[in-house]
Amino acid sequence: MLLATSSATTSITLSRCAGLSLHYLRGLPIHDATNSFKLYDAAMLNSFNLESQAGFALSLEITVKAFLAGGHLAEVPTTWRDRTAGASRFRLLQWLPSYLHWYFHAFRPRSAQLRNKSPHPQAS
Repeated sequence: MLLATSSATTSITLSRCAGLSLHYLRGLPIHDATNSFKLYDAAMLNSFNLESQAGFALSLEITVKAFLAGGHLAEVPTTWRDRTAGASRFRLLQWLPSYLHWYFHAFRPRSAQLRNKSPHPQAS
């Protein structure tokens, strides 16, 4: 049981660090970019070329692409509870490269259309 607890603690810690660092260092308006409990706009999802093949990286990919494209991101507070039955399918070493790919992808420049939008309309 110690191994399961250690594995769960590691994945929770990594997820928390990734979410908070993307929030504070990159400016994502949410605190947990890896949480899969999300509601997506169908048109936005259909506009993305989703590339993730490994594990739970899909949630991070969608979040990053939505942010970079100027999508509206908001969060509703939730409480995570550890599973009481079954085994986790999270395989850190297998999925870490894909997670890191999307984590660093978040630091790319936002869309040119967003950079050209003025936060304040020009007075005429």
